[in-house]
Amino acid sequence: MELSFGTTEFWRNGPQPGALYNFPGNVETKQTTQIGASKRTLAPTVTGTSVLGLCFDGGVIIAADMLGSYGALARYRNLSRLMKVNDTTALGISGDYADYQFMKSVIEQRVIDEECLNDGFQYTPKSLFSWMTRVLYNRRSNFNPLWNTFIVGGLQNGEPFLGYIDKIGIAYNDPTIASGYGAYIAAPLLRDAYEANPKMSLAEAEKKIDECMKILYYRDARSLNKYEVVIVTKDGTMVKSPIVSEPNWEIAHMIKKSPLQITTELYIHQNAPNKTRATCINCKSNSRYIARLSAVETFRLLSPDLSHEMSAITALLVAALLLGVSRANPENSQGRKSFKGYQVLSVRAENEMQIEYLNLLQQGPEIDFFQIPSLTQRTDILVPPRQLKDVKKSLRKMRMPYEVINPDIETTIQRERQQLSSKATNDIWTTYLMWENFELWLQERSSNYPNRIQLKSIGKSIEGKDIWQVKVAADVNGAKKPAMYVECLAHAREWITGSVCLGSIEILTTNYGQSGALGQQATLMLDKFDWYFIPMMNPDGYNFTKQNRLWRKNRRANVVSSCPGVDLNRNFAADWGGAGSSSNWCSDTYRGGSANSEPEAQAVIDAVAETGDVRSYLSVHSYSQLLLVPHAYAAIKAPDYDELKNVGDIAMLALRQVNGVNFQVGHGPEILYAASGGAFDYFKLNGVKYCYVYELRPASGSGTDGFILPASQIDPSIRETFASFYSFADQIPA
Repeated sequence: MELSFGTTEFWRNGPQPGALYNFPGNVETKQTTQIGASKRTLAPTVTGTSVLGLCFDGGVIIAADMLGSYGALARYRNLSRLMKVNDTTALGISGDYADYQFMKSVIEQRVIDEECLNDGFQYTPKSLFSWMTRVLYNRRSNFNPLWNTFIVGGLQNGEPFLGYIDKIGIAYNDPTIASGYGAYIAAPLLRDAYEANPKMSLAEAEKKIDECMKILYYRDARSLNKYEVVIVTKDGTMVKSPIVSEPNWEIAHMIKKSPLQITTELYIHQNAPNKTRATCINCKSNSRYIARLSAVETFRLLSPDLSHEMSAITALLVAALLLGVSRANPENSQGRKSFKGYQVLSVRAENEMQIEYLNLLQQGPEIDFFQIPSLTQRTDILVPPRQLKDVKKSLRKMRMPYEVINPDIETTIQRERQQLSSKATNDIWTTYLMWENFELWLQERSSNYPNRIQLKSIGKSIEGKDIWQVKVAADVNGAKKPAMYVECLAHAREWITGSVCLGSIEILTTNYGQSGALGQQATLMLDKFDWYFIPMMNPDGYNFTKQNRLWRKNRRANVVSSCPGVDLNRNFAADWGGAGSSSNWCSDTYRGGSANSEPEAQAVIDAVAETGDVRSYLSVHSYSQLLLVPHAYAAIKAPDYDELKNVGDIAMLALRQVNGVNFQVGHGPEILYAASGGAFDYFKLNGVKYCYVYELRPASGSGTDGFILPASQIDPSIRETFASFYSFADQIPA
């Protein structure tokens, strides 16, 4: 390297375009011929696999997983293969990672040079595509190729553009592009989707990309279910946070049977009722094969993408789960599910590996996660007695301290049942009303307050039960006012939410026009708005909690599985099928066969649409003591997030002033977890401005009874939540 001193020839305080920067600019470097070893990539070393590109209406999306493979010896799970070039252009690469890093540094330098020239020019997708084509073709001619395939995408004069360049300079452009193994598997799927709908939306494009990435995860040995996407629209270029796709059993017919699939089929075959029993492929011949596998062999077959250390840690646990699946949990003589010996463990994950472990543990039969694992809060896990030893052992080895917050949840359930039997069946302040008495209470209140309450069935559940809507107004026959909606008991086991709806109806109807604090609040609320309550969105599931106290979903029968039910709060068309939902029928977050597929969800959608002029939608759940602000399904916040959070902060201040209980307000993916398909996100996306999710008492990991909240907590929960309803009514314009 030769150094010369003096001023530069092009400008005073920097090098010529393309040269290395060495401020303050009084030294310039001149490259001389390097003598010694050849400095080139002789063969690919650490490589990345497929990159997918898809044009949509108004933009381009490019996706690549984050795995770098060093042959079969090492796997690096956090390599980004996407690059934001500028506000109109993005880049993705397959192939050797070192060559990509070199090319990335060259492109970044050229972008800096153009900015320094300040002549109004910047790289467009076509100009970058043209330049890279010449570079790669030239290196091919010099027998010194870059071992990469590049996907260039962006907006060219406002129109989407996608281009493909391989290592020898062969180039073309097309609205759908896939490199690597994706050229064989994903390219036809992307092409069919684009030809069917060339004006697809960004959400539709993201969904199609996610479907293809899931398929590649199963079909490509060098792919990973953790991936990034870069999106280019008129608003700029954005690289989204890494997305983790969960296992997708819907494509099982496309892949070779794994031991886990064989075991799952065997479980379904052995436990399904005869009339709905699914065909078990290879069950008989493969059950002996499963039995011969050691614990470590089994786990490594199930999770080849996890590290060796993690395999060793959790092998015994997974083996225990596999051995335990065929033994169904016993029911007692009354037909109720017994939770005798089940313990609730509270754990906190501190890194991504621990989250990955908890997500795997969540797939275990009969293990119930009361919250989705996240880095922001504790996770409460219900563990059956025969798996306690293995789960606790694996938690210790994963260096995850746990606390037993309920040593036998059956004792808690029995205590609650005894309290219910000893209380008056219609006192909503001191006891929980079961389905029959719940309906009876609604009908009695409707007949007692005919001018204040209007009771209406907005649809039927899967089992034919009425889904009731309660309109509370100053005069139900008077002029229509803007509407406030409150929805409760979407999740069957969250009994306290139904009580909060009933209690709020009671306060409004009995205190309107009266003196005192409650009278003033009720009068303002009904003079300003009509209030619509859906106090029991999931009547089938709620009724079933008499047999299984911790049941969450509705009661839809699944003809291909012995696991019934759909999670109604994952079924709405708000990024349906995305984060926090499951395609596994047996999961508590099973999203259903399609968006809005469940009659309960569709009934609520139709009712809100029929009402019109809805100012707020409040979805009441438990537990964790939170108020969630849209959107829950992604890291992207609602455009008016700051305004919504400010309104929510004031409402939670009003709640805290009643009993001193603190609720945290924030964005779901930040303070709880990402969850797609939620009702409040659906209505926010469809024009309702003030949408929120409550997570009522208690706080997660607090050592209390979680979903089995003592009846003594009903009265304070109603009063503090009603205070927040009043605050919303006071702040939201009519």
